[in-house]
Amino acid sequence: MKDMRPYQQGDVLIKPVEQIPNESNLKAVNPVNGNLILAEGEVTGHFHGIPSDGNVALLENPETEEVYLKIAEKPATVTHQEHHAITMEPGIYKIDIVQEYDHFAEKAERVAD
Repeated sequence: MKDMRPYQQGDVLIKPVEQIPNESNLKAVNPVNGNLILAEGEVTGHFHGIPSDGNVALLENPETEEVYLKIAEKPATVTHQEHHAITMEPGIYKIDIVQEYDHFAEKAERVAD
């Protein structure tokens, strides 16, 4: 893999991967108003999105809820209403949400954006 670095936009982590495990089990995510939604805010209605222009595909495993982003030939930009835009190189990425660990409750929870 060429020099690929992870990205973070708010509570969303976008990590490069060599390949998608069990890709045949994944389902294409449909765009909403011209955007593929990587993650939605819980309260504000804001979202982390990338234009659905044929250069990108968002794939989800319905059983594990793992989400992968494929950027084909040209860089693509992830936007959010409250964060700086991130332009990413072509490649395959795994989408994760930042976790915070509560040591007293001994459990991890998703960070709310």
